[in-house]
Amino acid sequence: RTKIDQTAAPPRLGDGPSRQAKPQARLRHGNFTGRRGSSTTSAEFDKIYQSRYWVSGREGAESHSGPGSTVADTAKVRVCVAAWLKKYHIETLGDICGDFNWQHKIEGINSSNYFGFDTSALALKRASNKHPSFNFQLLDLVDKIPPKTDAFMVREVLQHLPLRMSVKLIQNVLESGVRFIILSTFPKGTNMEIRIGQYYENNLSKEPFKSILPNSSPLETCSLYTHRNNGQLWLLDARR
Repeated sequence: RTKIDQTAAPPRLGDGPSRQAKPQARLRHGNFTGRRGSSTTSAEFDKIYQSRYWVSGREGAESHSGPGSTVADTAKVRVCVAAWLKKYHIETLGDICGDFNWQHKIEGINSSNYFGFDTSALALKRASNKHPSFNFQLLDLVDKIPPKTDAFMVREVLQHLPLRMSVKLIQNVLESGVRFIILSTFPKGTNMEIRIGQYYENNLSKEPFKSILPNSSPLETCSLYTHRNNGQLWLLDARR
């Protein structure tokens, strides 16, 4: 397939402002609810999503959230997450969901136990149109603390954010009181500064991530992709 250069500058409106996090009241059932956190950041990701900056060819027709969000490339991840939900008695799962192209295929996931969040209204609109029974909320997790769930998944998100925003996002998820946090990492990656929407391979074993995680050793690991072996998905105990 055509290779997308994600180190080049994506369509941008400017880096979103840093804001003090404010807690959300509760989980909301319903199809598509919520308010924007940072309107600038939301507009940035809407523009990236609409332009299909992360995708090309057939994968773009399936999902605008990137090649790692196709059903084929999430086969291993879906098996792992399903097993973790069962093994650790995870009854509710929060997730930065993008357009929710693959998550609904995780065994055990349903509209009662899954809560999808994203800062892109366009991604959530596509998700809610295709899956009207599921719960989606427009929320910028760099700006806001999400509602409490047993576990929260942040897959293929940190690699597209500036470091300070990635750190704040993880801190807000931990502040919500989750028991487990599920994060993607690249063991050979080097943490570096990027603009919103660009790409690098984030490494949780190195700063600035290592010192903010309650536990640096994962309970479980899984291959991040089906057809590539450069990334991992980690299940971490979120309690200190």
